[in-house]
Amino acid sequence: MMGYLDRTWCPQEISNRCSHSQGCYRVFTEEDRKAAEKWWGNSDFPISQFAEEPGCFIPLSKHKTDGS
Repeated sequence: MMGYLDRTWCPQEISNRCSHSQGCYRVFTEEDRKAAEKWWGNSDFPISQFAEEPGCFIPLSKHKTDGS
């Protein structure tokens, strides 16, 4: 399936809970949404998003308690 930038993105419900979301290229931002709509021509653009937490996911609570 073709999707925006041929990438699997993290939806907000996952990225909001991840300690590595700041600056991560997989976080689907509002700017990405606008660019995808421009690329596709409307808001019905194809996109691939993780349905579950990806392997790189580190919960915010773990990051805060381990001192990293």
